[in-house]
Amino acid sequence: MGRLQFECYAQCYFWNNKGLWKGYIGRISSLAESSRAAVLSSLVNRTTANRNMREEMKPAIDALLVDLADQEKQVVETKLLINRLCTRSGMEAMFPDAAAAASTGTIGSIRPDSFYGKVLNTAAREYLEMRKAANLGPATPREVYEALVKGGYAPDTKDETNAIISVRATLRKNSSVFHRLPNGTYGLLSWYPNAKPQRDDDEDDAPARPKKKAHKPARKAKGATTTPTADAVPKATRIRNELKVFLANGKKAKSVILKHMIDTGILGGEEDPGANLSTYLSRSKDLVKNDGEGNWSLVAAETGAAA
Repeated sequence: MGRLQFECYAQCYFWNNKGLWKGYIGRISSLAESSRAAVLSSLVNRTTANRNMREEMKPAIDALLVDLADQEKQVVETKLLINRLCTRSGMEAMFPDAAAAASTGTIGSIRPDSFYGKVLNTAAREYLEMRKAANLGPATPREVYEALVKGGYAPDTKDETNAIISVRATLRKNSSVFHRLPNGTYGLLSWYPNAKPQRDDDEDDAPARPKKKAHKPARKAKGATTTPTADAVPKATRIRNELKVFLANGKKAKSVILKHMIDTGILGGEEDPGANLSTYLSRSKDLVKNDGEGNWSLVAAETGAAA
């Protein structure tokens, strides 16, 4: 096989089988030193050329995305015009979702500041309306999270897993706005007029809990005290008690603390559990202290170490 023939074969072999780099190297090693240098040099040049081509294509792609957003806007405007003509003719609007699309935009029109400064509940609702206008339908919590971040929404936590948990909790708890489908995706309740109402405490992918038999509480002996249940204890008290135990072994990052609080069921039902935890930590300077790097520890532990 000639050098040029082998070079063409080897490059095609590499680009079509990127995971088989060793096989490519083995074929090169069987050539003379001068031939190996020529093949490797050609491969490097081809890689650089492809990288430059991608960079050159990016402005064109960005320009096409802008054109796409303009086209989608024109489609919405045309639908609104048709709706007005239908109304004047005594007919029902042919595109009832066009008004929502006009106010919130479409998927292609998500800008870096589309959701900047907005609360999670509002941003998620607007994004789902965009999906409806683009005929995409419901979305998973991860899809909602990724779209909101793309549109400038700033989660309270930098940990992606915890941020997605917060999005899912918001979608689940606000059942008067959002509706969870059996496949785990979420849409707006207004899309499903015949949908059965959902409980706010529905858990994603969680088996139904067996109902406990009702029983009368045992009669309390005279003078005896009753230990309050977890539900009866204020949430702030539960957080404080849990922090004393969880931080007893040393400082931990806020994202770790948040995950622990959600796993234990103390947090997770709020619209934004991370913000709830931040508020509590900032108001509990007598109990915890921040080291300036996002880690929290018990003030008592530091005092004891100093003593």
